Amino acid sequence: MDEPIVTLRALTLVGLLGCVVVVSVVLYSLMNNQTLIVFCTLGQSDGTYIRINNSIDIVINAGSDRKMLDCLGKYMPFFDRTIEFAILTGPQKDMSAGFLPLLDRYHIEKFTINRYVATSTTTQDLLKKVSEKHIPLFIEPRIQPLQIKNLALSFVPFLIINTIPSEQSNPKMSFIKISNHGLKDYLTPAFLPLADNAVIVISCTPCKEVVELLEASHKKYLRTNQGNDIVFRIPR
Repeated sequence: MDEPIVTLRALTLVGLLGCVVVVSVVLYSLMNNQTLIVFCTLGQSDGTYIRINNSIDIVINAGSDRKMLDCLGKYMPFFDRTIEFAILTGPQKDMSAGFLPLLDRYHIEKFTINRYVATSTTTQDLLKKVSEKHIPLFIEPRIQPLQIKNLALSFVPFLIINTIPSEQSNPKMSFIKISNHGLKDYLTPAFLPLADNAVIVISCTPCKEVVELLEASHKKYLRTNQGNDIVFRIPR
């Protein structure tokens, strides 16, 4: 009788090799203590993913559709299904709607919003789903600065991320994320001193006034609407 094309031995070897690969990936993820900051490419939407010291996951805004799930799928370990902090900074659909599919995939331990989100008609389906899943909801007049381990977050309303160096770590780094909303009142020449030596990331579209202001002030910037996620890895 002819030998089967695929033998039991071959299948066993393939299975063992697959197990070795999976275990290697998990061990590498567990041993990697970097802080990861990802400004996701979501078209005209806004979403940021942060993983602090390879243990604490934060999502700040989640875009308008399922693209935020794709971003998390690329950077968040596949075996981790818990987001410790979800933060929604505005009621607009291009920040909030992406949390609906995200809630179906991940467990969220804490959800923080401001009072404008709480009273907006555009976010009621989202808030209902948060309530149904018994996720602790924190409503603040204005989202307060947040410090977790070696990272400090501020909302003014654009996102400012500062690393907090230890004695053995790299020098302090700052990131400023600018999206569509809140620019008229906040993005003025008085803002520019905040941007000294910071990495500026833009997710607004078309951003003409923002770009003109930054270029006139000789500030360098990156844009999330040019096809690739913007990723920073910060050693512990």
